[in-house]
Amino acid sequence: MRLCMTDDLFFYEEQIKEWRRDYPGGITITDTCTEESLGSAEPANLLGPCLTVIRLEKFPTAKKSEEMIRLVSDHLGEEHVVIFFTRATRADLKSALAKVFPADSVVKMFAFGLDQRESYLSKHLPDIPLMKRVEMARRAEEMDMRSFRSRVMRLKELRATDDASIDREFPPLIRGESFNLVPLVEKGTDESLARALLSANRVVSGGDDPMMVLGTLHWTYRIAYKMAVAPNREKSSLEIGISSGQASRIPSLTPEQALRRHEAVADASEQIRFGRDGFEALSALLCKLSSMASAERRLT
Repeated sequence: MRLCMTDDLFFYEEQIKEWRRDYPGGITITDTCTEESLGSAEPANLLGPCLTVIRLEKFPTAKKSEEMIRLVSDHLGEEHVVIFFTRATRADLKSALAKVFPADSVVKMFAFGLDQRESYLSKHLPDIPLMKRVEMARRAEEMDMRSFRSRVMRLKELRATDDASIDREFPPLIRGESFNLVPLVEKGTDESLARALLSANRVVSGGDDPMMVLGTLHWTYRIAYKMAVAPNREKSSLEIGISSGQASRIPSLTPEQALRRHEAVADASEQIRFGRDGFEALSALLCKLSSMASAERRLT
């Protein structure tokens, strides 16, 4: 049995594609880990080897972890079964459940940190000067793995090394006011929302693309979720790979709250892709985020 861990669905989706090619008998995906699901997993059929993938999200709590350890212990030798956590953190590597699995059967697929992004850029775009690759790696901080890899591949296919092409795929990071939008809307007041809308107007009027502003919000709430599920918020910034200064601007939310906001940002991005005016979509999103924060405060 293998244990796969990721914090980015891109890795899960790509791995499933690869397994579909590797297992002619087919793969079965289930979201339940029970004695029944483990016992019914078939190693092969008439077409060839099979694979059963048990897809779960977050690692279980300590109590549930004990139950799961007892469950999987009798099946660790079954190579046709994989347990795949899609919302894992690096801290989960130290959990009792992860330690049950032999080290060589634990597959880690975490989103790239700054050094890993720079290494990936060096491998695929060696003709771009080193300092430019380092800057591209910094600019990719707010991108998910799917976006990062696809942008690298486009530059590679075009053999593009000019600044215009690079800036199109890896736009300069938006700093300053755009990073203040989240703290403003998280106050959940009419006054702070008005300030956020004025700030957003200045950012967009100054020439910044609304999609990149949404990228900043996307990154912020993605980190907020990771910090929310971490065992220790203060120590989590080191494991996530962000500075203490960046961590101080990440709102303290529950995992559910962070996910709701992340989904709202994704919806706004999708609206722009389908033709909605960028500033209009951004403004509507800020209003929605402020409303979420206000409603949650009334419940506490």
